[in-house]
Amino acid sequence: MRKSWYMFFFQVPRVPEWYVRRDDYEFMVTAMRQEARSEAFNETDFKRYRRAWAQDGAITAMLNWYRALFRHGEEPPRERVTAPTCVVWGENDQALVPEMAPQSLDYCDEGTLEQISEATHWIPHEYPDRVANLLLTHLGS
Repeated sequence: MRKSWYMFFFQVPRVPEWYVRRDDYEFMVTAMRQEARSEAFNETDFKRYRRAWAQDGAITAMLNWYRALFRHGEEPPRERVTAPTCVVWGENDQALVPEMAPQSLDYCDEGTLEQISEATHWIPHEYPDRVANLLLTHLGS
C-alpha cells in the first residue's frame, strides 16, 4: 500500500491532472529521476516526455488507467497467453515487486523470464542494449 499511494491520489477528479502538470511536469520528472539509475535519463529525454505529456488528453489518459483499476472491481480475465512471451523485470522495481515476475509466467504457455538485478521500473532507459538484445533473441526464435 505504501508503494501505491499515488494510485489513490489519482482517483480524485481533476486535481491530479493539475498537480502533475504544474511546474512543467516536475512531479513526473522527479519520480523518474528518483527511482531510476542516475544515467537512465538525460535532459533530452525529459524534454521529449514533457512534449508528449503536454498533448491534449495525454495526462488524463495516463491517470485513467489507474482510475479504471479501482472502478472496475471485477476480476480481470485469466486467459492464457499462447504466444511465446519474454518477461523482462527489474529486481529493484519500486512499483512491481520481484515476486510478481515468476507469477506472470504462470499465465504463459511458453514464457521466459529475464530478471535484471540492478534494474528499476525504467529498464529500457537503464539498459537499452541489454533489452534490445533480449528482444532480438526472443523475436528471432
